[in-house]
Amino acid sequence: MNKKTIIPGLGFLAAGAFLVVYQLGWLNFHVGIWTLIFTVILAFFMVKDAIYGGIVIPISSLAILAMLYARPLGIEKLVPWTIVAVAILVIIGLELLFKTKSHKYYTFHHGAGHQQFKKKYVYGPDDVQESTDSELNLNANMTSTFRYVKSQDFQSGHVAAKMASVKIYFDKAHINTTATLNLDVNLSDVLIYVPRDWHVVNHVNALLSDVEEKSAADEITTAELVITGNVNLSAVNIYHV
Repeated sequence: MNKKTIIPGLGFLAAGAFLVVYQLGWLNFHVGIWTLIFTVILAFFMVKDAIYGGIVIPISSLAILAMLYARPLGIEKLVPWTIVAVAILVIIGLELLFKTKSHKYYTFHHGAGHQQFKKKYVYGPDDVQESTDSELNLNANMTSTFRYVKSQDFQSGHVAAKMASVKIYFDKAHINTTATLNLDVNLSDVLIYVPRDWHVVNHVNALLSDVEEKSAADEITTAELVITGNVNLSAVNIYHV
């Protein structure tokens, strides 16, 4: 028996049992076939990510399930914005409570050698990459992603995130004058770390989201990062380090 697939396997068995019980009419509510299919898919991803310490995907999946089953649960008054707002608050709260509890080393290869990074997170990210290009293109979909940008002439970037946890480190990057970072973020948690001498200009369109600089820049700045795009039902925090 493969230990890594025990919980997902049990999840699918439970889903099969749920379908049988539902078809026999033992449940006192009715849902469509597509709702049942989405339930199985969401439950699988929720359990799969939860066993590795994930927070964003399990909470987001629970929020979607709550909206799908709002009527039988008697919570129609909470759909959708209250449930979404609660999910965001829970994600942020759990991130603050648990993502700084323990130390773990993440190693990735670069060129002929390798570098080792020590970050304070309970579990390692699914995707860790280093970039020295002047442009950054990042697409995270239901995953956990780190990017270490070390470009000496960073000019622009595009970040697309859906139900993901994204951390971008610009602390080793350099901007000659001005650079832009376009965000397309939905149901995600994004942390951006920039040098203290960068001035950040926030031109983001935010819908039920928190887009905020958590620490101040130096009084004298040498470069400007303009952040644009759309952030929906998410949290984007910027730190000067």
